[in-house]
Amino acid sequence: MELTLRQKIGQLVLYSMESNEITPETKALMQEYCIGNVIHFGNNVTDFEGSKALNAQLRELIKGSCAGVEPFISIDHEGGRVFRFSTDFTWFPSHLAVSAADDEALTEEIGRAMGKELRAAGFNLNFAPVVDVNSNVGNVVIGARSFGDNAEAVSLHGAAMARGMQAEGVMA
Repeated sequence: MELTLRQKIGQLVLYSMESNEITPETKALMQEYCIGNVIHFGNNVTDFEGSKALNAQLRELIKGSCAGVEPFISIDHEGGRVFRFSTDFTWFPSHLAVSAADDEALTEEIGRAMGKELRAAGFNLNFAPVVDVNSNVGNVVIGARSFGDNAEAVSLHGAAMARGMQAEGVMA
């Protein structure tokens, strides 16, 4: 089925809900504008079963409202201090801690494990890994979220983690 211009524009929207349930207002908004994608933060997801159920409902709503187009159900789940779940998910170390082992195979396996859990909970896009080069040690925003201050190490570990997640069906 051909999408209208309005539906195509809606497919470009990445919507963040205010709660962990689809309210009537959210449903109406998503249907009216054919919103095609969702991002979750700590206010939307807490545990595995709740995330899985919510993501299944969102997928059904979006596909039903938007001509069967598969949505991106996303999160920024990096490990370390950027961890969106309170229970039922493995806590992974920060990128800096992962790169300290200097083992690309290990980094890829961590990406696979992360991807496997996220995919099982209904996610298909993760806004990770962080591939910023931490060129300013005083930068408190990036800090341990980076694989380090060496561009080559950051690129190698970032690519390894992305390969792992993508092997499990989650776009990095």
